[in-house]
Amino acid sequence: MQLVVGITLVWIGLVDLRSHRIPNRALALLMLLSVIYPVQSGFNWADQFLVAFSLLTVGIGFWRFLNLGMGDVKLLVIMALLLIPATLGTYYLFTTLFSMIALMHLLVQALISRSFSQPLPLAPSLVLAFISLHYLK
Repeated sequence: MQLVVGITLVWIGLVDLRSHRIPNRALALLMLLSVIYPVQSGFNWADQFLVAFSLLTVGIGFWRFLNLGMGDVKLLVIMALLLIPATLGTYYLFTTLFSMIALMHLLVQALISRSFSQPLPLAPSLVLAFISLHYLK
């Protein structure tokens, strides 16, 4: 099941990298594919909802005031709700991986375009952080 979810995430990352859009159909597909995974892993649903709601609240603020794409917010909430275990250590590692990957992505994009003013698609960084997290765990 993780392979199918991983392939879907990679597809979402590639679409976002190419078009700076995350299709809602892809997010719905990810949600459907991911429903089985938390049940198999024994997630604590109360913790998952708390973390997902917190990320949704912060993400909407970032969308409203810092121009973060709503597709990125929805992807992060789906990942928080269904794919990433709600433990402090896991989120610390995920945040660290995401920050490092996004920074490398920003630097490569700046070197290619010779400017920091280009919009940065975040889904590829989120996907790579998720895949790296599962390989490290």
